[in-house]
Amino acid sequence: MDKDDILETADCLEFPANSIFFHETSCKGSLDSRQACSVESAARIHAHWNINVLFIAPATKDTLGKARFLQEMNNVKFFRIHLKKYSTGTPLEDFVAKGTLNRTRWRISHASDVLRYLTLFKWGGIYLDLDVIVAKPFTDLSRNWAARESTTAVAAGAMAFSRDSLGRSVAEATVRDIIRNYRGDVWGHNGPGVITRVLKEMCSTADATKMSAATCNGFEVYSPNFFYPIDWQRAKIYFEPGVLPTKDAYAYHFWNHITQHYKMEKGSSYEILAKKYCPTVFLEAFPLIFSQIVGKSIQINVMYYYNKWRIACKYSALLSLVVTLILIYVSKTKDTELYIIRWNLTEDISCHLHERGDVLTRVDDSFAPPEKSIYFIETSCRGGLTSRQACAVESAARSNTEWTVHVLFSGSVTESVLKRSCLSKLVDYKNVKLLRIHMTDYAKGTPLENMVAASPYNRSKWRIEHSSDVLRYLTLYKYGGVYMDSDVVAVKSLDSLGKNFAGRESERSVSAGVLSYSRDELGRKIANASIE
Repeated sequence: MDKDDILETADCLEFPANSIFFHETSCKGSLDSRQACSVESAARIHAHWNINVLFIAPATKDTLGKARFLQEMNNVKFFRIHLKKYSTGTPLEDFVAKGTLNRTRWRISHASDVLRYLTLFKWGGIYLDLDVIVAKPFTDLSRNWAARESTTAVAAGAMAFSRDSLGRSVAEATVRDIIRNYRGDVWGHNGPGVITRVLKEMCSTADATKMSAATCNGFEVYSPNFFYPIDWQRAKIYFEPGVLPTKDAYAYHFWNHITQHYKMEKGSSYEILAKKYCPTVFLEAFPLIFSQIVGKSIQINVMYYYNKWRIACKYSALLSLVVTLILIYVSKTKDTELYIIRWNLTEDISCHLHERGDVLTRVDDSFAPPEKSIYFIETSCRGGLTSRQACAVESAARSNTEWTVHVLFSGSVTESVLKRSCLSKLVDYKNVKLLRIHMTDYAKGTPLENMVAASPYNRSKWRIEHSSDVLRYLTLYKYGGVYMDSDVVAVKSLDSLGKNFAGRESERSVSAGVLSYSRDELGRKIANASIE
């Protein structure tokens, strides 16, 4: 697991009192641009503090990528932690050793929840979520504090527990609460739920507005304006043009689980804050929006398959350039936004490699779907769903409300498509998840890894159909569950059927349009046989 890991381990280190901690628990071994912005803003505002980014998984030079520039800042350090070692000698040692964090629907979020309290218990200091921008120094705040996000809840996205007796008391109370009350089936129970329960008892009130240093034995509970000036229901405001509702916040929390797909628009609050507080990340990582050249009503994604043109049609690069110039002219005159996705005269480019403008969450090693999962797979590279395909997904979601319906796209889906197409209706269903897969990465660690890497379906007469064929069996091999073609309409719940099934389409053949392979011994046996 640690091969090529370039980070120093923090399992047995000592951190100074003036430390700010961030945790990366997704196992991707890197920071995206928003996360890097959080770290840079904290480091710039607190030049004399130690900014520590703790990774739960290995990080290599390749995975860290451009985020490595943060390590060039004098007060920023990246560390690796191993959960079992990190929790040794703490009240959470047995909790972690038993693998409790593996038995949850939200592994990444719940690992982050537990780690923030464990870190503050071990070292004291300040914890911050990786979806904030720090705007003011914390030096004039109390030594021990948190902030409300509502009248009934205290948030856990920014907290300070010092090493004094009060800080130690609160820190110990939080880890004890995790041991007593941890739940893997409730998303916010182990993050904001922990600090809220502890303070309700300490402050002798369930009304968060009445919690303060005066009522909480010296522990300060600040108003939402300090860290959460815009609540999660209105988080989209940050990414739209407009004026910030307050300029008094110490940090702005962007509720990434809600806003991760939102594109930063020119003139938005996020753009203004990022330019000011994380200028290096802003210039390096965020795409430039040339609103003075093109509009934003429609997004045209242009992909050039130069090899195909040159081999099949004997088109020249000059003709390709002419077509490009025509499209640029259209973008200027027709109120559209133009992206040149890839310009390459030598590679056979596939939409499966295209990432520019992609807003969907990528399926990675941390993806842990529930057992009752239904999968649809879109391999046509059109960047969305037709009305018939959307109908298939909606019918499955309505007929199987206790199941999670995953739509896996092998190509990019842009924000404009997500907002303006039928996808905008599907995301309103709580049990529908739209996800992006990259085929070569998706197949890694499976028997199909080498086959997919060789891209045999690129040499097929039916590329879309054959890549779909491969992906359905690969998905059921990896996760189990039910696969459905996107040209079906589900009319009944699947609960009354067996755990492993398929359907005949004739006397001589079994169809692959609907398949169910469970995670039991029989399901695994069939999945293995299918892959072979």
